[in-house]
Amino acid sequence: MDEQTKSQLQQAYTLIKAGNQAEALKLIEPILKSEPDNEIAWWLAANTVTNPRHVEYALNQVLRINPNHNGAKTKLAELIFEVAPVPPPFVSPIAAPIKATGLTMPPPPVAEQKNSAGWLTGVLVMLVVSMLIAVIVAVVMVMGKKADTAESPTKSVFASNPTSNTITNVEPTQPSVEGREELPPTWTPNPTVPTATLPPFYTSTPRPTATDISTPRPIVTIDPVNFGDTYWDGNGDGTTMEYYYSNGRYWRFYEFPVTVYFESEGQDPIWDYAVKNAIAELNQVVEVERTDDERQADIVLKIVDAVQLAKECEVSDIFVVAGCATFQTWGGSARPNFRGFAFVSTSAYYPISATLHELIHALGIVVHSPDSSDIMYYQETPNTTMSIRDINTLRRLYSSPSFGD
Repeated sequence: MDEQTKSQLQQAYTLIKAGNQAEALKLIEPILKSEPDNEIAWWLAANTVTNPRHVEYALNQVLRINPNHNGAKTKLAELIFEVAPVPPPFVSPIAAPIKATGLTMPPPPVAEQKNSAGWLTGVLVMLVVSMLIAVIVAVVMVMGKKADTAESPTKSVFASNPTSNTITNVEPTQPSVEGREELPPTWTPNPTVPTATLPPFYTSTPRPTATDISTPRPIVTIDPVNFGDTYWDGNGDGTTMEYYYSNGRYWRFYEFPVTVYFESEGQDPIWDYAVKNAIAELNQVVEVERTDDERQADIVLKIVDAVQLAKECEVSDIFVVAGCATFQTWGGSARPNFRGFAFVSTSAYYPISATLHELIHALGIVVHSPDSSDIMYYQETPNTTMSIRDINTLRRLYSSPSFGD
């Protein structure tokens, strides 16, 4: 450890003792990025951040470097018995424990006040119901007398086998690739997570332009009204899907199925489940399947630690990002090839949600939603399925002209 690093750590320690954790973290973070095995820096970080998940991560890093660190062992044991706070959203500052996009969760809805005139409404309803019952009884009595004097009984106006009012459970069918344009459209996309510059070692041999299983998509004229509620114009941060529109075409995959590579060996089983869930959700709109061939995959999904994720997402704060995604293109402007890369943090609060969110980005939805009920909300949420707006936005993109048309 050089003298400059020692001096920075000493300053950080002094700031922590003075209760100025925010300034201390500014000194610690550059050291963690350049020296991920610096035990002292991780220990100071564990005593600086306030989010229990971030504290736990930092303590685990201390014990990874020095398994005999008694302070880290004690603090980690105490942390286990603490109640975790409400999970933070995608990217945000440490002070307001948020995870991935820097905006706070909307306040909970305030319960509606009871209507002071509610009792009067109830009385009126009861009077109306009583009058209706009296009329029905009178009609039945009159009809009964007429039936007694008739020579033959009157036939019932009701069918002998009335149709059941019970609604049976219908198993939804999976939409085909060809039928995507016919499905009811729904919404508009929002800005995506930070785009990362791809490292050289992720560049792979492009897959062939045409394959036996590829289905070229016809050029269609898109009417936005047909797609219902979408977040096509983003969440108001200035990024819209129209920024990724060129020569009448949108940047998206045009060969199907779109293949996703994910190496599950050595990973927690939750990630394998997250990928399976994401592929099942995406197949409502786009034909997606998993592949074991990383070199030929259309999308490569990587689960990485916080330090690596900060590098991929090009952010300075290693604690604020849950994931990011980016595109790679090659082959010229007339008919370019695409490849998507998705990165998710091992410390993401909601692995299933974060995985689906980043894969949708990798498919070409470069915006976020302003609605917390959408999987593409600009903060991390516990959602595990796509909303109608998510489906409509993705359907609109994949019904629009592509560079393969």
